[in-house]
Formats: sequence, C-alpha cells, structure tokens
Amino acid sequence: MAALRMAGSWLQGRGWAETLVQADIASPGTANSFLKAAHVTRTRRGHQITAATLNILQHKAYGKYTEDAQSDGHEPLEFGVWCQQRAECCSQFQYWATTLNLELSIFMFVRSQRESNFSL
Repeated sequence: MAALRMAGSWLQGRGWAETLVQADIASPGTANSFLKAAHVTRTRRGHQITAATLNILQHKAYGKYTEDAQSDGHEPLEFGVWCQQRAECCSQFQYWATTLNLELSIFMFVRSQRESNFSL
C-alpha cells in the first residue's frame, strides 16, 4: 500500500526501525522491510504499535504537565492547545506529533476502505 510506503519514507533515517528492533517488536530485516511496506499486514502492525506508543507517550507527557501546572497553582492548557504549543517550541515533538497524525490518517483510510464508509 502506497500510504504505508510513504510513512516508511517519512520515518526512514529517524531511528524507527532500530527502535522496533531494540523493543523486540521485529528483527532487523523485518523492521527494515516495514520501511518499504514489503508485507502489508506486518507493516501495518508495526505502524499500529508505533501509533499506540506515540499516543501513550504524548498523554503521559500531558499528564506530567498538568500535574506540574496544578502544583504551581496554574490552570493547565487543554490537550490540543498544549500539543500545538509544544509543537511550536520543540521540533522533535512536532515531528512525532505529525507522525502520529499521519499514522492515524492511514488507519482511518484503511478502515474506510474495509467498511466502504468514505465519510470517516
């Protein structure tokens, strides 16, 4: 699928394949094949794990931010506003937030194709 190959191109050279190997999610050869979407089902699973991990990490960071803000007596920002603010000041956050949005867009596209529901 072209969308998975495009996501692989986006992630190539960013340490994604190496991270999947280090986390024992895939072998080195399999992780590198994810970049080219050689096996669609396995590649999609790798991207699903990535999206879930990025979402968890993003929400953990937001939870820490809200705890710190409340302990300092400040009202924490809404999640979306906080994400936008972090993306503006931190290029690494912006890259991985964009990656998460890309992954989720691909999954919505796949789901709409499977269900023939193009209003998703």
